[in-house]
Amino acid sequence: MADEELQEPEKQSKKKKKGKGGMSVPVVIGMIIGILVVNVALVFLIMKFLFVPEPTVMTDSTGKIIQIKPSGDDDDGDDYEPSELDDEESEFFTNESKGKFFETDRIMTNPRSSTKAVMVKLGVEYRPKMSEEEELEKLKADSDFMIKVMAYTRSVVINELGKMSEEFMLNSPKDSLALIFRDKLKSYYKERKMFLRKIQITEFIVQ
Repeated sequence: MADEELQEPEKQSKKKKKGKGGMSVPVVIGMIIGILVVNVALVFLIMKFLFVPEPTVMTDSTGKIIQIKPSGDDDDGDDYEPSELDDEESEFFTNESKGKFFETDRIMTNPRSSTKAVMVKLGVEYRPKMSEEEELEKLKADSDFMIKVMAYTRSVVINELGKMSEEFMLNSPKDSLALIFRDKLKSYYKERKMFLRKIQITEFIVQ
């Protein structure tokens, strides 16, 4: 009887030892692979954010800009001629006397991967295709319409400058930067009956 009582605790002890075993090897391997996949994905996202390709600006022998290739996610593989106007715009701009102009406030942001600040002011030349009543109502500097146009303009400029390195900004002709802004803003202005003729960089500071 005593022997049976001694054997019973031994069996229970063996069961407890089996129950306390660690995680199986496949589970450990699965966890390690999961951690590696997450780390690789994070590194990829960081690299994509830090190393956005810059626009490619092509010039002829005189330095005139002849082609710009867009950068980043907006690049659909097609180059475009930045200074050309379509037929509707060309006809519309024959009467330059009705053209209008405004200058933005100073726009400030950081170049890509830089702690320095870049500050620009833009002069925007356009011609509205509106009735006189619409012009009087919408094109006042303090109108809701123009406030929204100015806000969108600032947003696009900040976004584009944030994709560029300090070196690219300083080494690129200012006309090329202005053309990049113009081509990014052109469709937005046209939707609002404002034909965007030209953008000038009236102030440019990196510090």
